[in-house]
Amino acid sequence: MLSPSQKLSPMPPVQTLLPPLTLPDPLPETFPAPKFHIGQQVYWSLVSTQDHGRIVGCVFAQETNVQAIGYHYVVQLDADSPSQSFGIQVDWGFESDLAPWGDRPLVETTAQLDSLPPSH
Repeated sequence: MLSPSQKLSPMPPVQTLLPPLTLPDPLPETFPAPKFHIGQQVYWSLVSTQDHGRIVGCVFAQETNVQAIGYHYVVQLDADSPSQSFGIQVDWGFESDLAPWGDRPLVETTAQLDSLPPSH
C-alpha cells in the first residue's frame, strides 16, 4: 500500500494490448483474494531480465495460450526496467510469475556476482 507521501507516476499514453483471455468455464463460485494490489511494486521473478514496475490493473481470467486460470496483472514498467529499451512500457504478468519488489535478490545475476571484488 502506498504511504501518503508516495505518489503514482502518471501513466504515459500508450496502447496496451490485451492478451487472449477468456472467462473460465465454469466460473468459480468464489474468487480467491489476489496476491498483489493496485499500486504495488513487483518484478518478474522467473525470468533473467527481471523487468519491474507498478501494478496498474488486474483481471481474473483464463489465458488461452497456456490454459492458466487466475489473476493476470497489468504492470507499468519502471523507466529503468530492461524491456523499456525495446519501447515496452506496459506488460502483463501471471500471478505466479511476479514477486513483490522487496523480495528481489540483492545480486540478481551470475555476471553481477563475477564483477564483485574478491572477499578476503
